[in-house]
Amino acid sequence: NLDLSQGAVSAALLKKAGQLLQDLTWKVSKRKTLADGDAMAVRWSQPTLSCKEVYHTACCRWNSKNATKVLEQIISTCLNMASKSNYGTIAFPVIGTGFLQFPKEVTAEVFFSEVKRFGKRNPRSSLTAVRIVVHGQDEE
Repeated sequence: NLDLSQGAVSAALLKKAGQLLQDLTWKVSKRKTLADGDAMAVRWSQPTLSCKEVYHTACCRWNSKNATKVLEQIISTCLNMASKSNYGTIAFPVIGTGFLQFPKEVTAEVFFSEVKRFGKRNPRSSLTAVRIVVHGQDEE
């Protein structure tokens, strides 16, 4: 679902960036939805967010078949997209640990293993920093 008012991370981005981000997202997606594991990029040049692109992804619930594989695919796809755009840094929210009910330990392990795998497969990548953003109220 690319309605940015849905989901904590999407809603936070919408609040900070404003309606333009939603409008661009609809334009790029042609109002289609993403399948689980997919990602798409929306170019961003406004000062409201300190980034050049926003990657939108679709993830399944933890109890879905292949949930770990879906999360791996999302992370891998986003890392590859950022590398192909010659970015030096990418930031991820902790995907799946809220409404989708992924165990935090599993999510952390998948993030670290996918970043490590990407680094080994792409030693000359422009990416030099991967940031994982944890919500300020999350104490675990």
